[in-house]
Amino acid sequence: MNYLAIIHYLPLEFYPPVTNFLDIFLKDSDTNTVRVYTTKNNKHRSIYTNSKCLICRYPLIKKENLFFRLLKYMQFNIGVLFSLINLKPSKILYYETFSSCPVYIYKRFFNRKVNIYVHNHEYLSPEWYKKNMCLLKYYHKKEINFLYPRAIWNSQTNEKRAELFINDNPQINTDTIKIIPNYPPATWSINNVTHKKCDNIRFVYVGTLSLEYTFIKEFCEWVKNKEGMIFDIYSFNITPATEEYLNSIQASNINFFKEGVEYDDIPKLISQYNVGLILYRAITLNFRHNATNKFFEYLACGLDVWFPKQMEGCYEYVTEGTYPKVIKLDFEDLESIALNEITSRENLIYCPTSYYAEEAFSELINHLLLVD
Repeated sequence: MNYLAIIHYLPLEFYPPVTNFLDIFLKDSDTNTVRVYTTKNNKHRSIYTNSKCLICRYPLIKKENLFFRLLKYMQFNIGVLFSLINLKPSKILYYETFSSCPVYIYKRFFNRKVNIYVHNHEYLSPEWYKKNMCLLKYYHKKEINFLYPRAIWNSQTNEKRAELFINDNPQINTDTIKIIPNYPPATWSINNVTHKKCDNIRFVYVGTLSLEYTFIKEFCEWVKNKEGMIFDIYSFNITPATEEYLNSIQASNINFFKEGVEYDDIPKLISQYNVGLILYRAITLNFRHNATNKFFEYLACGLDVWFPKQMEGCYEYVTEGTYPKVIKLDFEDLESIALNEITSRENLIYCPTSYYAEEAFSELINHLLLVD
């Protein structure tokens, strides 16, 4: 039996593109031929399960001393390696360097014929690796010298990130470079989106938050106490300083929900809003050349999307004459916004989104099904 092993070191629940892939790939599967390796989520999110695959979970590193962190990381690597040796998969799909160690050892010393697929949620530059822990740098060297050149699939989330990845790794066969955008499933599609005027403009932000890396403070300071505006924030992954700031705001029109929202509940929740916000400052190349999960999720639910001018990865989606609107803004000069103009949908044509995960994953799924 040909097994597929999927290795994703960080908890699946924090990465909807992975759980979306599993749902779509396993939908029509009749046999339990997929084994998933990950860690236990530590933020009290609903545990992802799928009856058509076995999910093996290991302890996740916490803020603890170096010995226990290394012990848990080795527990993951050794546990996955021994399972691979026993399972003898014909294909391995792994996500990013954090997951690469057992793949390298298995491919090099136990099964040279295993087909390797690599996907990167983020573009991680050489400078990023230089600043990271020694163990991760060591594993990345093994990727560069051994895994990347032998992988039959190396994917990034967009063309620009793929271009940067190729420039960093000229040894890779460019035929293996693929693009898998972070789209939501087609079930998120909202029909009959209207453009009727509302009494209030309802803004929403869902996702990770940091005062350092996002424009959350700038937007809050602009919107607070403004009549006719409501801003709701859902974030379970937030820095202490950011949480302290949000809790200190004395504004009746800003609401912070620190428990966030479960992924499957997002469509029903955010379809109540008018505008979905992307707030990253895009300090790194990774975020500059990025259109985030939430960007496409907002659009699928019929919301207009506002994003910072620093996020060049969103430029190609800016709309003209259609809605939902995608609008580039200067979040450091929000007072200059012509609010009535950018929130109006008068004389615009409704253009539903076509960005869905089923299409994004189709090439990878076909490849996995055809390769022995």
